[in-house]
Amino acid sequence: MRRISSFLAIAIVVLALGCKKSPELATDNIPVFSGNIETNVSFKKVIFSASFTNLDPANAEDCGFEWSQKSNTTNKTVGIGSISEDKFSVQLVVKLEEGVQYQVRAWIKVGSKKFYSQPSYFYGTVALRPEIISLNRTYALWGDTIRIKVRNLLPDILPTDITVRIDNSNAFCVFADSTEIAVIMPYSFTNGKLNVNLLVNNQSAANTAEIENALPEITTISKNLVYFDDTITIRGKFWPEYSNRVFPVYDNWFKVKYKIVSYTNNNVVIRIPDEGACIPRLDLYFAITSPQGVMGQNLIYSSLQITRTGFWKLLNPALPTNRVKSASLNGEAYFLDQSGNYYANSPFYKYDPKTDSWTELPNNPFPSSNYQSLVACKGELYVGFLRNAVQTTNFMKYNIQSNTWIPCANLPACCAWDMITVSMQNKIYVFIQGSKFKWVYDPSLNSWTESYCDMPDLMMDTKTIIYNGEYYFYKGASGDVIYKYDLSSGTFSPVNIIGMNSTNELFEINDKYYCMAGCKVYEVNLSNRTLIPINRFSNYLYYDYFQNENNTFLLGIGNTAYFLAAGRNVVTFTPDTKK
Repeated sequence: MRRISSFLAIAIVVLALGCKKSPELATDNIPVFSGNIETNVSFKKVIFSASFTNLDPANAEDCGFEWSQKSNTTNKTVGIGSISEDKFSVQLVVKLEEGVQYQVRAWIKVGSKKFYSQPSYFYGTVALRPEIISLNRTYALWGDTIRIKVRNLLPDILPTDITVRIDNSNAFCVFADSTEIAVIMPYSFTNGKLNVNLLVNNQSAANTAEIENALPEITTISKNLVYFDDTITIRGKFWPEYSNRVFPVYDNWFKVKYKIVSYTNNNVVIRIPDEGACIPRLDLYFAITSPQGVMGQNLIYSSLQITRTGFWKLLNPALPTNRVKSASLNGEAYFLDQSGNYYANSPFYKYDPKTDSWTELPNNPFPSSNYQSLVACKGELYVGFLRNAVQTTNFMKYNIQSNTWIPCANLPACCAWDMITVSMQNKIYVFIQGSKFKWVYDPSLNSWTESYCDMPDLMMDTKTIIYNGEYYFYKGASGDVIYKYDLSSGTFSPVNIIGMNSTNELFEINDKYYCMAGCKVYEVNLSNRTLIPINRFSNYLYYDYFQNENNTFLLGIGNTAYFLAAGRNVVTFTPDTKK
């Protein structure tokens, strides 16, 4: 019995010892958190603070915070360790996202158990948001430096912490401190006022600012139909201080400048430069260069276009399809077209400049070739000298009255050689290339005579002009030389005119001679042996109708020259001095 009593006593002691409260279960060892967790969000960090009661800080073995985005279930835990006060805090170096909601709760570990506070919620927004005070300028152009006065920035702010958006583009930050930010104006196509938005470590400023984009604003032009030396006024809004960086151009690829006459806030007055003298239509753009003067890739486009007018005019389409030979007679032009093949007949046409109309005439019995000649003599037209070994007749005339082709006496010379055929003093002269003789045809006798001739190196497209009763041959193949021919002696003498070798056409209007080099027009002064460039006569239709050189001078009547240009079009040139 005594043994049983002893056992019961021991059991009661053990039970009593087993029922003793652990420290974390004692009421005075359970922390009670005071209020919500305090959060302070700065540009590069966040501070959490918590207070508690009902617990001796010495019994807090560890404490800290647990936080995350509210929508995220993965928490981040920060431990502090033992503490000696009834409050604790932690500072984390982290950049929070503005507009995103976060949650945080504090915890204290007592013994083997963690006690948590109620969660607190906050947004990733700084306590004191940065503010824009002012800008150093009211307008700016791509590449300009803009200085922005600010406040509420930390002293350790860096340019890499700054994002400034102007319109929809980021402006590169080149300087930043607690009071000022400097950025480079980005390129924007938007005219007018642009919003300036500031973000510091992705935290937006409390306000925005505005700056005007100094792009040109083009509204109208004074005229779109201009002569060579006309001025054109572009109306709109401009900044004269940028005239060396923002200027009108007409070429999308090469950005060729217009000549600037004046540049004001409301008007830019321009003139077409020499480079544009040959272009019939010019676009109107503004090119923008960087402050260093390097041509940028930015253009301000407009739908405005300038059309040149003046001394050249496009008439109705022509019937001939290809250039072969032409001649003028009685104020009308006759044209030998390209035949279908080497043995087919050649289409033959007449052009009346008074009515700008074409008439189809009977085909020439010969096939056409560049080696042929078409020449007017004594009121009739003669065609001949085709390089065709099977032909039995190599020379024919077209009779205007009967509208028929009539065979004539064959040229006795071998047709395998190049021949230069011209009409002089009611006779037809045929100069044989590479030989020392010529043949002369007399229409009255229908016969040929041969005589000696020391002929220079002429080209197949050589033509003759009469100046002061003397005959000149154009075009030679030896430099800038044309040749004067003496009928009495049958000799050629060179006349050197610098620049003639680069010309591609020679024609007469009203006893004046002109030639063209590309689109440039020159007056030929045979007395002084000079070419006189006349810029206002430049052929502005050249690029559309003359470039492939498939054109020929038809005739000159009064003060107008007629050309059959490329694309089967008739083009006229009237060099009046009046506009």
